[in-house]
Amino acid sequence: MSDYPQFEIMDIFEDGFLAVRSALKLKPDLIIMDIGLPGKDGIAATQEIKQQLSAVRVVMLTSHIRWHLGNGGFGKRCGCLLCERIEH
Repeated sequence: MSDYPQFEIMDIFEDGFLAVRSALKLKPDLIIMDIGLPGKDGIAATQEIKQQLSAVRVVMLTSHIRWHLGNGGFGKRCGCLLCERIEH
C-alpha cells in the first residue's frame, strides 16, 4: 500500500468479532472482508457492520468460487465479491 499514499490501512483483524469491533470504532470508508473468517464469518460480520455503518463500502474476498452461487441475497450485504482460484 506504500505505492498508494492516499490509502491508509487502519487495522488488520484475525476474526469476525474483531472486525466488527474495529470497524465500529474506526468507521472506515472501505472494508476488505474475507468471507471465511474464524469466529464470526465475514458475511455475518459485514451484516452487523452495515446495520450500524450503512455508508461503509465492503469488498468481500473468497477463494471458494462456488460458495456465492447458492447464497441468494448476498449482494444486499456488500457491493462487490472477488473470487480467487487457489491451485492446490
